[in-house]
Amino acid sequence: MNHRIKLLLAACLFTASLTTAAAPTAEQRQQLNQAFSAYQQQDYRRAHELFLLLAQQGYATAQHNLGVMYEQGQGVPQNYVQAKYWFEQAAEQGRAGSQHNLGIFYYNGYGVKQDFSRACDWFGKAATQGIAVAQYNFGVCYEKGQGMPQSYVHASEWFGKAAAQGFPDAQFNLGVLYLNGHGVPQDYARARYWFEQAAAQGMAVAQFNLGAFYE
Repeated sequence: MNHRIKLLLAACLFTASLTTAAAPTAEQRQQLNQAFSAYQQQDYRRAHELFLLLAQQGYATAQHNLGVMYEQGQGVPQNYVQAKYWFEQAAEQGRAGSQHNLGIFYYNGYGVKQDFSRACDWFGKAATQGIAVAQYNFGVCYEKGQGMPQSYVHASEWFGKAAAQGFPDAQFNLGVLYLNGHGVPQDYARARYWFEQAAAQGMAVAQFNLGAFYE
C-alpha cells in the first residue's frame, strides 16, 4: 500500500470580516467593504490602497489581506518579505489564517530564514483555532519529527481533528496510522473506514489503498 505524508501549502486567502481589538467605526467598515469590492473586481491597486490604510491602523483582516496580495503579487510586485510582515502582524493578533500562512512561510523559507520549529509553532496556533489544513500540517510536523520531537500519538490526534472536518489528506494519513498501528492500536477496520472517506473525495492514493482490502 502507498503511504503519503506531505505538508500542504495552500494559503488561507481573503476574508471580509473586520477583526480588531477595538470596535470599528462606520467609516472603517465602509473602507473594508470598498476594498473587498475592489478586490473582487480585480482593481488590485485600489484594494491595496484601502487595505493598507486599515492595516496601518492595526486591523488584522486588512493586514492578512495585504499579506495575500503581496504573496500573490496582486496590485503590487510579489514580495515575500512584505507578505511575511503583514501575515505576522495579523498572526500576533490571533488571526488563525495568518498564523497558518506564516507557518508556510517559515516552513519554505519565504521572506524569512527557513525554520521548521517556528513553522510548526505557528501551525499549532492555527490548529488550536480549528483550521483544518493547519491541524493536518501540525500532524505532519509530529509525524515527521520536523521542528519538534517525532510522535505518532500526537500526529494521530491532529490528523483525527482535521479528518473529522472532512479533510481528505488527514483522513488518508489517519488510515495509514491505523493500518500500521503507529500512535494508535492497529485496526484494519478503521484504516479502511478512513481510506473510504478520503477515496470518496476523489483521492487516488486512498482509492488504490482501499482496493487492496478487496484483493
